[in-house]
Amino acid sequence: MEERKDGGAAFPLGISVEGEEIPCNYGMSLRDWFAGQALVGVLAGLKPGEYPYGEIVRSCYLLADAMIWQREEVNNG
Repeated sequence: MEERKDGGAAFPLGISVEGEEIPCNYGMSLRDWFAGQALVGVLAGLKPGEYPYGEIVRSCYLLADAMIWQREEVNNG
């Protein structure tokens, strides 16, 4: 099974030791960040009580996957 691409760290932190960057905290994945941002937009358009949570979460991660795919296409194309 192919590993899902998550876009890497959204907010990586690192330290520089003698000019070498050493990651020390990867934070959340870019995929999680994109999904969270999509979630904010989706929920802003719904009325209270109109939350089919499973469908919303699944849709937000599908949007995040599409954003990562498009990002790779633009950067590598």
